[in-house]
Amino acid sequence: MHPTMLLSRFREQLRSSEWAEKERVLRTAGLAILQAIARRVDPHVAPDASDIDMARAVVDTLPQSATSRALGELLRVIDADPPSPAGPALMEYGRTLQDDGAYELAADVYQLTAELGRREQALKLAPAALVRVGACLRLLSRHREAAKAYRAAAAVAQEIGDRVEELMARTGLAKVAMAQDKYPAARTQLDRVIDTAREEDLRYPLALALHDRGTIANLEGDLENALLDLGESLRVQRDRMEQIRVLGDVGVTLRKLGLLDTARDAFTCVREESPQVDAQTAATINLLQVAADQRDWDEFDLWRRTLEALSLSLYRQCEFLETLAEGLAIRGLEAQSRATYTTLREIARHAELHEFERLAQRALDGNHVSETTPPRALPLPWRCRPALKVIRESVLSR
Repeated sequence: MHPTMLLSRFREQLRSSEWAEKERVLRTAGLAILQAIARRVDPHVAPDASDIDMARAVVDTLPQSATSRALGELLRVIDADPPSPAGPALMEYGRTLQDDGAYELAADVYQLTAELGRREQALKLAPAALVRVGACLRLLSRHREAAKAYRAAAAVAQEIGDRVEELMARTGLAKVAMAQDKYPAARTQLDRVIDTAREEDLRYPLALALHDRGTIANLEGDLENALLDLGESLRVQRDRMEQIRVLGDVGVTLRKLGLLDTARDAFTCVREESPQVDAQTAATINLLQVAADQRDWDEFDLWRRTLEALSLSLYRQCEFLETLAEGLAIRGLEAQSRATYTTLREIARHAELHEFERLAQRALDGNHVSETTPPRALPLPWRCRPALKVIRESVLSR
C-alpha cells in the first residue's frame, strides 16, 4: 500500500478510535513522526515541523515505558545525519501499538516498515513486518487480508532465503485456518512446519508451531496431546514473553484436566508478566473461572470487580459475561445468572458474535447445565509427566 494512503488510514483510525485523551496525544505524536519517516518512501508526504516539535515535547514528558522508548528511538532516526534505517524502530513502535490492542494502527506501521524494508535493508525486515501485519489483521477477524499478508511474507522470505520467517508466515496461515475452525487444514500446515523446523534445527518457529498444534488439540478435547505439544513448546522456547503466551493455553488445558492450582499459577504468570493488555485480560477472565471452579467466592468477587473496571473489547466483554454468568449459577445465584446471560445475549447480538448469542440463549432456555461439584483432577498418563514438570518449572521461574 502507498505510504500516503497508509498515513491517511492511520489518521482516520486515530480520529474514530475511542481512546482516552492521554492515549490520543501519544498516537498523534506517533503520526507526526511517521509522516517524517514516510517521506523516505514518498517525497510528496509533507511532514509539519510544528507537529514534530509537538511530538518531541510529548516524548520528553513521558515516563519510561515501551511506548516512550519506541517514540524516542523514532525521533533519533529522523534526526540522524546521515539518515539511519528506520525499520527496527518502526517494528518496536508497531509492537507497542499491538501490545496495547491498537491492531489497525499497528498493522499500518508494520506495512510502512515493509515498504521501507524494500528500500533501506534489501528486504531484510519485510517478511517479519508482513508476518506482523497478518497477525494484527487476524486479530481483527479480517481473515482474507491476513492470509494475503502471510502469503506475501512467505514469498518475500523465500526470495531472500529467510527460512525462519518463511515458517513463521506458514504458521500464520495455519492460525487463520484455526480462526475459521478449519482444524484439519491448520494441523496439516503445522505438521509440515514442525517437521521442517526439526530437520533444520530452527527452535523459534518450532516452538510457535508446537504451541498452535497444542492449542488445536486443546480445542478438540485431546488434552493429552495438547499437554505434550505445549510442554515441548515451553521447553524449546527461550523467549520468556513467548513462554508467557504458551502458559495462557497451558492454563486452559490444566483447568480442563482439573489441575486447578497449577492452572491458577499459569494464569497468574500471564497476568503479571505479559506486556499485552489483551493477554492480561484473558488471563484475568480465566482466573475468574478457576475461582468459580474452586468455589473461592472472595477471589471470584475480586476478579469480577477487576474486570468490571476495565474497558474491554466486545469479544472479551462477552467472554467475561459468559464466565460470570456460569460462576453465578454455580454459586446458586440463579436470578443474577439469568440477568447476566440476558445482557450477554443482547451485547453478542449487537456485535454479531453469534457463538456467544447462541450460548446465552441456550442458557436462558434452560439447556445449559452448570457443574454443581468442583471438577476432579483427571489421571495423567506417564508420558505427560515430563511436560507437567516443564510447565511447573516455567511457572515457578517468575
